[in-house]
Amino acid sequence: MSILSTIPVDAVGGTFYISTVKDHAAIKEKLLEKFAASGRSMDGPDGSKDENNENSMHNDRISRTDWDMAHQLQQPYQTYQPNYLDIFKPIMMEHIMNVMKLICPPGKMIVDTQTPWFQQYERDDVHNWHVHSNCAFSSIYYVELHKETPNTLFSMFNKIFSVAIEEGCIITFPSFYSHSSPSNKSSLRKSVISFNMNLRNPTS
Repeated sequence: MSILSTIPVDAVGGTFYISTVKDHAAIKEKLLEKFAASGRSMDGPDGSKDENNENSMHNDRISRTDWDMAHQLQQPYQTYQPNYLDIFKPIMMEHIMNVMKLICPPGKMIVDTQTPWFQQYERDDVHNWHVHSNCAFSSIYYVELHKETPNTLFSMFNKIFSVAIEEGCIITFPSFYSHSSPSNKSSLRKSVISFNMNLRNPTS
């Protein structure tokens, strides 16, 4: 078992779901090694915005990510296979199974998952307000999250809020919630893995 527990958490306008990952410390080091061997910056080499990178995200600054690698393939996102998927997939699938038990009775819905991607935020990195389209739920696994690095902010009904989260946790929330990673003003790095999922009727 990869997950210690999964609990529902009340949020503004809805419910979020948080899992705690077992043996996170050991998994963390393996994931960070994989991140170091893949992905690229979403900015220019001098730290400024790369105007020639048409996949750059909304004037964000992210030191390392593989978000755009599948988009460059000009094929469906599921064709990209991250080098860390063998480590993370069992954790992701167990988390999804636990969340689904809290959402609906067994067998009522089928879950379609999209390939995960990682993002690493160094000093002054930022991911501005956005939503995830073409999916029902989005999730974030906090691989590195120090007290000095910014937590995810959410917005709903003109209210901005955060959810109590720690390194080694996965949070799942409805994808229509606008969210952001504020500018990292510390010298410490924040690393996450994100993924999306859809729900469909078994008879559809």
